[in-house]
Amino acid sequence: MREMTVEMPFEIPRSKSAKAQFHYWLVAKSSELDLWGLEGRSVGVGFKWYTRTGFDNRKISLATRHIKRALKTAGILATSCDPYNLEQRIVYIRDGEGHGTLTLRED
Repeated sequence: MREMTVEMPFEIPRSKSAKAQFHYWLVAKSSELDLWGLEGRSVGVGFKWYTRTGFDNRKISLATRHIKRALKTAGILATSCDPYNLEQRIVYIRDGEGHGTLTLRED
């Protein structure tokens, strides 16, 4: 079993340009990371995002879908793996910049 945690220094990607920026950031990170979920191994994907936007916990499924898709297209998750959900939270903050933590766990 292996686990990895990555800090994400930006707000939740909501617009098309922000999603593209998130994807390119993941592509840049993929050179530092190995491929996860090879040979059909199960991979857990979790995140905790601190945000100043109106994005709340009711939108977790939407954020999860975007993150999993971006991880697969960036080459961090194998396309054959079926990721499951770890802890996923969206926390509203009043001060400071939005940021988050992404966690991957492979069984």
